[in-house]
Amino acid sequence: MSIINSLPDWVFLYTEEHGPCGEGRRFACKDPVRAYRYALLIDKCPRDDTRAAACRSPMGYFYARDVDGCAREDTRQAACEEPKWAYNYARVVDKCPREDTRQAACRDPEYAYRYAQYAIWRKS
Repeated sequence: MSIINSLPDWVFLYTEEHGPCGEGRRFACKDPVRAYRYALLIDKCPRDDTRAAACRSPMGYFYARDVDGCAREDTRQAACEEPKWAYNYARVVDKCPREDTRQAACRDPEYAYRYAQYAIWRKS
């Protein structure tokens, strides 16, 4: 076992000093939050492996917003796992209402209401 895998809290400090490395990225991709942070702070660009790892949870929303800077089907699908992130994806990333994000947001009454208000505002 390598030193990076035995000291997970040091991965980001190590890579900030020495640059991105395959071993650190593989470790980061074991967890959606770490994968997002690795792409944002270390790679500073999107990669298929970190995106796929982030999309195992609603972190796909943050990946699309902060790393990709654009909408993608895989990040949208990840965001749609939770009503709150589906609503935010439509508003911040897509910048327009869509049927898939609407359906996901409508699983929670609060976000169904917010989504309806957003859609009405967009039409006016």
